[in-house]
Amino acid sequence: MCESLSGKRAMLARARLELAELPSLEASAPRLRAQLVAVAPQVLSATSPTAAAAALVGSLTHLAAEHRLWLKEVTPQEEVTIAGMLHRASVVASLEGDARGLAGLLAAMVTSPELLSPSRLRVIAAEGDPGPRGMEKLAIQLEVRGWYLVGPDSTP
Repeated sequence: MCESLSGKRAMLARARLELAELPSLEASAPRLRAQLVAVAPQVLSATSPTAAAAALVGSLTHLAAEHRLWLKEVTPQEEVTIAGMLHRASVVASLEGDARGLAGLLAAMVTSPELLSPSRLRVIAAEGDPGPRGMEKLAIQLEVRGWYLVGPDSTP
C-alpha cells in the first residue's frame, strides 16, 4: 500500500512539472509551425515506404531524362531512419550517360523542390564505343534519399 502511494505521489509530482512547462510549449508552437511550413515543400508527397520510393523514382526519372541520362534500374532500399513522424526513403539507381549529364543531374538535385539527397555515388567508365559528341559513356550507381511524413495513426 505504501509503495503504491509513493508511486502515485511521484507520478503527481511529474504531472505538475509537465503542466508547469505548458506555457513555454504553447509559446513555442507558432515558431515550430513556421518551421514545419518552411520544410513542407521539401518532403516527398507520400505516406508509406512504397509511395515514398515511387516518388523518389519519379523525381529521379524526370531529372535523369532532363540531363540525357538513361535510367536502367531502380531498387528501393529498406530504411529504418525515423525522426518523429518523418521517415526516410531510399533508392539505388543504375544510370548510364556522360559526365555532363551526371553533373547536371547532381546540380538539379540540389535545386529540386523535394529534398533529394545523394548519399552514395559510384562512377565507372562503361565499356563500348564513346557516345555521341565523343563523350565517354559512364555507368553510374547513385543512392538517393528523401523524407516523407507518416500520420500519427498510420503504420509505415
